[in-house]
Amino acid sequence: MATTFDDVLMFIQTLGPDYRLVMAQPADRAAIAAAEARLGFALPPDYRGFIERCGALHVEVIEEIWRRLQEWEIRPLWQMCHGLWVHGIADHPDLSLMAQRQPGFAPVLRIAGLGLREAVGYDDVGRLVSATESGLAPAGKALAEYVLDAVRQLATHRERLRTEPIAPPEPASATLSTVALKLQASPDALPTALRRVLDELGGTFQVEVSDDDAEYHPAELDAFATQTNDALLSFVLEGREFNISAIEDVVTGAPLQVFIQSVVNPTSDPVASAAMGAFERALAAMGPVVERFENL
Repeated sequence: MATTFDDVLMFIQTLGPDYRLVMAQPADRAAIAAAEARLGFALPPDYRGFIERCGALHVEVIEEIWRRLQEWEIRPLWQMCHGLWVHGIADHPDLSLMAQRQPGFAPVLRIAGLGLREAVGYDDVGRLVSATESGLAPAGKALAEYVLDAVRQLATHRERLRTEPIAPPEPASATLSTVALKLQASPDALPTALRRVLDELGGTFQVEVSDDDAEYHPAELDAFATQTNDALLSFVLEGREFNISAIEDVVTGAPLQVFIQSVVNPTSDPVASAAMGAFERALAAMGPVVERFENL
């Protein structure tokens, strides 16, 4: 028997006080018609029925039980996924389908802590698709089944916390100095760009990639092209430590994000300043810089 959104809501009602549930105002026909006009396709009947009933949905384990991720904190992947959204017709951007829309992709189901990774939604012609590391792929099951599986997995992870609790936060330390770039560039160009600056600077380096349990394993520079989101370059120059990482969005055409981090503040250290500058120049040569952020 096919899974429906009634099955989803019935399961959510069994979750108990460890969870927080947020719904939006039910969407009327005019609001749905307006959304369909902007999307350029008619929403499927099952999804229409859901937003006419609930508007949108957010389920999460409360923060007292599931401590939220802190900046630069590393955890096993499952410990980052404290909730989920089913986007719909709503005023709040966290719940709104239109506010979450990306070029070529309107995500409906999104897992907290994963960005668009494993998201499920509609492409520009209204086909249900899922976001994979290789891009958008045709969905293998109905939307309600994806949502029910996600809620069940959230409940499983909450129970797992009883035996594998989140480690307490580490004592506060100095914030890493960071330059973040958004580039219109392919990750295929990252190994060459990084090799160029490493040859220029000298020093020592190692590359590692992380698995789903946040365990790191040695790798080559080519990992930045094939395992972009999981690769980390650690570089040491005259006792100064630097980290380079990148994020490739699953949405085709989205900017590549690259992070250059220094343990030593480059504003007061010439060696760190020169190294940060060399990395930034080499990476910026890959393609146009769409956005730049620094925290120095």
